[in-house]
Amino acid sequence: MDNGNAPNYEHMFEAACIALAKVSRELGCDPNQGGAEPIIEAIRQLRNERDGWVDAGYAASATQGEEQDIGRAINRAAAELPEFWSVRIELERGCGDVRLIDPQGLETAIPGYGEFFSEQINAAIDAAMSAKPKAQ
Repeated sequence: MDNGNAPNYEHMFEAACIALAKVSRELGCDPNQGGAEPIIEAIRQLRNERDGWVDAGYAASATQGEEQDIGRAINRAAAELPEFWSVRIELERGCGDVRLIDPQGLETAIPGYGEFFSEQINAAIDAAMSAKPKAQ
């Protein structure tokens, strides 16, 4: 039987052990603590930290983006609302309300459904612009 083509399992095992030792060292695991568990736990911790960083980055980015979008929506309202229409934004801690007010003074609450205020402001503008003029 020709063993020249057979895999060298001993060499593969040694190479895997050396690679795991390098990974363990890079992850800061205790070299005297063997097995895969310390490595797996270190990877879990890194993933959790990464997820926290990503979530914080997305939250900061979303907040900053929404603040800019609110500014753009307010500027749009000032430029595009039909004559005698207005948008009222009422805020209190933890919540807020966007209302469209027609020329006759009728207020309509713009539903938010958890969306951003900028989307509600733009929805109010769109509703005002698409409303048919009422006979006086």
